[in-house]
Order: sequence, then structure tokens, then C-alpha cells
Amino acid sequence: MTRLSADTHYRIVGRKVETIEDISASMANEIITRNSEILNEWHNPRA
Repeated sequence: MTRLSADTHYRIVGRKVETIEDISASMANEIITRNSEILNEWHNPRA
């Protein structure tokens, strides 16, 4: 996974990220979402 700089993150979400905690929380949410997708694929493989 590519680490996002504050500038990149600003372009992606279209708002100013004020603190490193905001970036960390956002990245954690992305990781959690991706892990959930992987687990769903594993439990429900496509034909």
C-alpha cells in the first residue's frame, strides 16, 4: 500500500488534513476496509 502524503491526501479527499492523526486514522480505515474485502473473498470465493 502506498503511503499518502498530506498533499496527496488533500487531493484525494478534497479537504485539508490538519493533523497526522487524521492521516493515520484514514489510512487505518483503508487497511481495515481492504482486510475485510480480502476476508470476504476468502470466505466467499468467486466461482
